[in-house]
Amino acid sequence: MSATHRTLPDASRAASARDDTQTLAATPHVLGREQRMTGPLPAATLVSTVALSARRSPYFYVNARDELGAAYRILSALAERGVKLLAFTAVPSGVDRAQFAIFPEDPSRLVAEARLAQIELEGPHHAFLVQGDDELGGLARVHERLFKAGVDVYASSGVSDGRGSFGYVVYVREDQFEQAAAALDL
Repeated sequence: MSATHRTLPDASRAASARDDTQTLAATPHVLGREQRMTGPLPAATLVSTVALSARRSPYFYVNARDELGAAYRILSALAERGVKLLAFTAVPSGVDRAQFAIFPEDPSRLVAEARLAQIELEGPHHAFLVQGDDELGGLARVHERLFKAGVDVYASSGVSDGRGSFGYVVYVREDQFEQAAAALDL
């Protein structure tokens, strides 16, 4: 599976400058740089530059009995087989069940190695992984693009790394996935 990787230019560059290199689906895409002014500063003064990148990210569910060590067993089995992950979430799914969402760096490797480890996968499903500078309003700008495109975000989860960056998973309905990708310039 491949996607077009595009880099949006800084505000000072021509909007048509693009890199249309064909790359894997998990390749990041720079959403652009938002330049914000605060206070009565001259218009040429740059106060803040927020860089955001997004990528299409196939993910798979693993449904397991909710018991001590369930996530450890799945994650360690995949790690032992060299499966690199971009993201992972775990949520309850019924009285005694858990659902793990696994975002692999290489989806085909996950599928092959999970089969060998006898881990039953459900998917692929599609989401977006967004990363960027941890500044006020960064996530709002992602949601603004999707809102303006009429895309409903039905779930999301994010975290700051404590060193100035964040990671964010955005889930949209499958029937709105391409519309969302267009809104994020993917």
